[in-house]
Amino acid sequence: RMRMSLQKYDKCIAERDEAVHQAEIAVKPVVKECDKCPVPPPCPTCKPVSCPPCTTITSHDQASATTSPPCRSTTIAMNISEYIKISTHDKRFNILDWEQFTPRHVLSPHRTKPRMNLGGATRAETDKAISFASKRVPHEFKFHHGHTRVHPLFGAEYLLDFAAKRKDGTQGLQFQRVGVVRKFASELEMVPWHTPVAPDATSDDTASSKNATLFMIMPLSGRVDKLQAFLQMLTSAVPLGTTNTQRVHLTIVYYKSNDHTADEHEGAVDDITAMLRTYVSLGLGFRVVRATGPFSRGAGLELGATSIAPASLNALMFFVDVDMTISHDFLFRCRVTPKPNERVYYPIVFSLYQNHPSIVKEMQNAGIWREYGFGMLCMYRDDFMALNGFNKTLQGWGMEDVDLYDRAIKRFDVVRAVDEGLIHEWHEKICDPNLEPSQLIMCLGSMTQMEGDKLLLGNRLASARMELARMKGVAA
Repeated sequence: RMRMSLQKYDKCIAERDEAVHQAEIAVKPVVKECDKCPVPPPCPTCKPVSCPPCTTITSHDQASATTSPPCRSTTIAMNISEYIKISTHDKRFNILDWEQFTPRHVLSPHRTKPRMNLGGATRAETDKAISFASKRVPHEFKFHHGHTRVHPLFGAEYLLDFAAKRKDGTQGLQFQRVGVVRKFASELEMVPWHTPVAPDATSDDTASSKNATLFMIMPLSGRVDKLQAFLQMLTSAVPLGTTNTQRVHLTIVYYKSNDHTADEHEGAVDDITAMLRTYVSLGLGFRVVRATGPFSRGAGLELGATSIAPASLNALMFFVDVDMTISHDFLFRCRVTPKPNERVYYPIVFSLYQNHPSIVKEMQNAGIWREYGFGMLCMYRDDFMALNGFNKTLQGWGMEDVDLYDRAIKRFDVVRAVDEGLIHEWHEKICDPNLEPSQLIMCLGSMTQMEGDKLLLGNRLASARMELARMKGVAA
């Protein structure tokens, strides 16, 4: 695995160097060619030539002039940022991740610990960004959490979320987002991420992403008891309600469990429906969709997306699993981050190791940030349909999420960010040995990575070896 990682690293370095080299070529001056002259396709390294008279490019370094009709100008220059975007943006792991931070901690998949103290120059810089952004929101809004990344072309970027108690007295918080950027060697300035003050809870501004109903879609087979736990978590941790800033609708796409008869399957559907009805008074809308055939997460999510009524509604969707723990502030980010026909949100969730509780304060040795996981996402239905949904030809584990992500980053701005508000609970995973080799490798890698911290597993292995050596010594 280490050899494969080094090979991947070398490949990434080579691709980056090639992109920079091509970008340096692409910003050469404009080349002019003629309407009717037999001009070969201009090479990016050709020198600019005069026109008229028409010039035929014969090499990179020289040109021969001929007489001919007037010429037209063809611009092939491209700035470096645009070139690198189209050259490398569609590579799966070239998306720049956002780190999440609070007033005291930073959470990142790239640091030695999942959660680390925020101090030193990083603390001083984030404090300046927070102070700058706080002047753009009402005084009752206090900083809650933020995301940051350093973009090599633009500078230090911040998405800062401020929270305040709801004015109408209902439970929960209201949020505002402010985006700022510190360009290299320059001062902070506003960027178009500012979230205006939310309207009163009685308004019906469904055109606003902050106030639209959030449609959660969950494929499920069996595990009714786990669904009950999910609903209890959702209604206790997340203040739902009929107010438009808290509308949540849950669609369960239910597949027949392998160990159920047809009658038992119908009974399970009835039990789920009755269970969901008990949460309607708490503000949860719901729908149960029957799915046929073997369980397929991708097909189930697509069925749930197409079942949202009315069909003309460009619904804001959140694809979720029953093993997730969700916070109230995550729902805000899920609402405010996607933008129709422009931006989708792929949060990086924290996955717990085996034998760890659901609520984790100290993340050290408790789990990992799931950088390779692309199953949780927030996006609008029209954007999902513009990608033609999931690839129906893929069968088995995992690949449908990766395939959708690969297509999304070619069409939309993908926000890939660490999110403490999403925690994936450990559950037993079984990898079908009949999977395609690439899928089997992904499944086994995911399964083994969730067994525990590498240091802990290494200590267990060392202890087992010592015990085995001791037993051999006793037997001798």
